[in-house]
Amino acid sequence: HLAKNGFLEGARADAARASVGWTAEEGPETATMPLKYEAGLRHACQACGSCCSATDVGPIPDSVAEVILAHDWTGEVDGLEKNEDVFRFGDHGGKEVRLMQMRNDQCVFLDGDKLCVIHKTIGFDKKPTPCRQFPYVFADQGGELTVSLSMECRAYWQAKQAAEPAETAETDLRELLKTGAPVHQLPVAIFVDAGLVTDRAAYLAFETSVRQAVRTDDGDTSVMAPLARYGQAVNAGLTKLYADVMADETYCDAQRWSAVFGTATPQPDPWDTFLDQLGKFTTQAVEFAGQGRDVAAERKLPWLSQRFEVLRRAFEVAGGSLDASSFRFKDSAATAEILQDVIVSALFSKEAVRRGSLRFGLGLVGLRALLTISGACDRAKQACRVEVTVQDVIDSMVTISKVTREAAILDFLSGLETSLFSLFATNLGTFAQHTPPRLHGAGVHA
Repeated sequence: HLAKNGFLEGARADAARASVGWTAEEGPETATMPLKYEAGLRHACQACGSCCSATDVGPIPDSVAEVILAHDWTGEVDGLEKNEDVFRFGDHGGKEVRLMQMRNDQCVFLDGDKLCVIHKTIGFDKKPTPCRQFPYVFADQGGELTVSLSMECRAYWQAKQAAEPAETAETDLRELLKTGAPVHQLPVAIFVDAGLVTDRAAYLAFETSVRQAVRTDDGDTSVMAPLARYGQAVNAGLTKLYADVMADETYCDAQRWSAVFGTATPQPDPWDTFLDQLGKFTTQAVEFAGQGRDVAAERKLPWLSQRFEVLRRAFEVAGGSLDASSFRFKDSAATAEILQDVIVSALFSKEAVRRGSLRFGLGLVGLRALLTISGACDRAKQACRVEVTVQDVIDSMVTISKVTREAAILDFLSGLETSLFSLFATNLGTFAQHTPPRLHGAGVHA
């Protein structure tokens, strides 16, 4: 009852547990929890400056702001009228929070050499926690912390090649945790959709199976293979999650349902239905992204407007305006590995369950991976090339990752959750393999 009514997390959970004499889960302190790593995710900073661009850094606590403001920056940061101008205030969930000041879509402390002025002047340990933490993402999956990556580094491929395994940085990672690095929580109850709640253990088994499938070498070396494997693994995993519901033969008895609702109407051809659904989704998405571009431009936010335009074109490509197979990929193996990392990092950081229902999260992960490759093809087209470079893929990945976590985008996509899930999780393989889509089954219609 508590699980189904969402009482296991938050203020309502505390009240509900207290009313029945429950106590909160006891566990080790975050900084001392065992750390779990994913072998394919590693990073060595290349000082490219992309983490200081096109993103809000904050909230900045008063204690951190005081340390930074203790130094006079007016002679070291161009254009400052007063020291306090290194910060600005913005809205976060209806609350005013302090953020790093941005100029030309970059943090004011990003110097011309792409290095941080705070780091160079008063030391690494004086930087805000988000700056020291990037690109690491922590998630508590029940007494164990996963260490994942944010896929928003424009030097990602070089950083990965130069990096040692992530566990070699464990001492530094634990120092980050001690100083208050945020940790995402995997809920006790996982909402698959409005009709199914599963538990943490079942979800982790599902997530592990999907991550392993995406990493599996099945002999398919095409750049789209990770997307196909993701869709197939999601299908298999969700079928298993729904098994208990579907095992009730009386619930699934077609004659009983038809007696109540009448004979089922003839179903249209699955392929035509799929294309129709894709067309409607992309039409709405392209229109929305275009509106976002125009609104951002009117508000004199040119860089945000540019990101919305990139998203708009990527949606057009995903909807069929360009065929990825008509492009040559300069390094198809690297491209496939990057797409694997895009999917796996989102799963390992528990992003698939941080956006609402698991169905929504899985659809968002698949959409982001597809838009990464679509955006890369569009970049090549805009440059009048038929060859897609690794940097095309990386640049598309970073922009798509940043823009798809904008609140407006998430709100828009949440209104299309069923289509999002069906197209970009359950049927994602159809974008990589020219086969009829999977239209029926627990994953689509439950």
